[in-house]
Amino acid sequence: MNRIANLRVRIIVSILSVLALVFALAIIFLNASIFYREVKDAQRFLQTMARNEGYAKLTSPMRLHRLFRKFPKDVDVKPALEAEKDSEIDNVFPIRLEIVGFRTSFSVKLSADNQILDVIHLRPLAYTDAEIKDIVKKILARKSRQGLVMGMLYYIEEHDDGQRMLCIVNMQSDIKVLHMLIMYSVICYLLALIVAFAFAWFLSGFIVRPINEAFKKQKDFISDAGHELKTPIAVIGANVDVLMADHGDNKWLQYIKAENKRMGLLVKDLLYLARTDADRAHYELCPFDFSSAITNSVLPFESLVFEQGKKLELEVEPDLMCVGSEQQIKQVAMILVDNAIKNSDKGAVIRVRVFAEGRKLFLKVYNTGRGIKKEDFERIFERFYRTDESRARETGGYGLGLPIARTIVLAHGGSISVASKYGAWTEFTVTLSRP
Repeated sequence: MNRIANLRVRIIVSILSVLALVFALAIIFLNASIFYREVKDAQRFLQTMARNEGYAKLTSPMRLHRLFRKFPKDVDVKPALEAEKDSEIDNVFPIRLEIVGFRTSFSVKLSADNQILDVIHLRPLAYTDAEIKDIVKKILARKSRQGLVMGMLYYIEEHDDGQRMLCIVNMQSDIKVLHMLIMYSVICYLLALIVAFAFAWFLSGFIVRPINEAFKKQKDFISDAGHELKTPIAVIGANVDVLMADHGDNKWLQYIKAENKRMGLLVKDLLYLARTDADRAHYELCPFDFSSAITNSVLPFESLVFEQGKKLELEVEPDLMCVGSEQQIKQVAMILVDNAIKNSDKGAVIRVRVFAEGRKLFLKVYNTGRGIKKEDFERIFERFYRTDESRARETGGYGLGLPIARTIVLAHGGSISVASKYGAWTEFTVTLSRP
């Protein structure tokens, strides 16, 4: 996945995350508020029953007006409402909340020792005496003044003589409706996310289009400039060799030759990265001896390490096989060892280990030295990034080695990581799969 595709995925994920959170909060708030209102209405209804000796009674004419809208238009409710206004507290309005809301309510009068003294109801109940006893038993076992048991919302009113009034309303139909509402809400939520994904896909493409064009122009420029620079670099190198042959070796010509060589390496690296960005870098994958490849890559550095007063340790498990481009894997090893040499001082230890664990191959390059700060662990794999500019000028390089190594490893389906203790040591780990 190239950088543009990765950016597009991030945009889509960001948009979907925000919309998913907003939709989820809206749906949760909607369902919770509906359930809260229904429960509060039912609780007020139960408290009214308790104050009215266990009988159901509506006390809000406005609430009645809202409920009566559910009845056919030819039903005249005005006389009933007027009767409600003029009735005494002991009277019961003939159309009650449990009828309009399809609820069943009743009250149970209990003695001080929780014996059932009376079951109060104005409509026939669909419960037998045994079922009512079971409901009361389960409610009393909760030891709570109000709550919800078996879909029954209850409220217990304590009397001065020790007796209690247990008022119950059946909320099972409300709970079923709530479950259906939640199910439909989840379906709408998922459909909304699908629509949001389509919207995010279109929007992300619109956003990254100018970025993609600018990135393409940048890649084309690097590629074209690299190809154009190869010829003058080669000409400069050839002319320097001629001058050195005619006029002898001197430090000025050596400076020109060294800088020209560095420029050639920079152009080579830039062209490689440009091909990789354009998905034109193709590797010839075939089985090869991983142990031998790493050994042959590291040994040429032995004399350089010795001259700089450092110590090179090589621990390679033999006969480990790998599938990939042998030359590119060798380049990764050379980049990591060269990086360890450049970022270590005299007397440092540079250790290269190759081993296998299960189906994984490991290449570890360790060196004592200044180390890397934790905040730089990811940045060191960015192009042209160098943690110490002054040291980079001393050792050479343009900050392209590690990005190239990472590109090669990822192209082989592996991973590369770094661990370090600042001021003490650094270790790079390359992980590849065994055939």
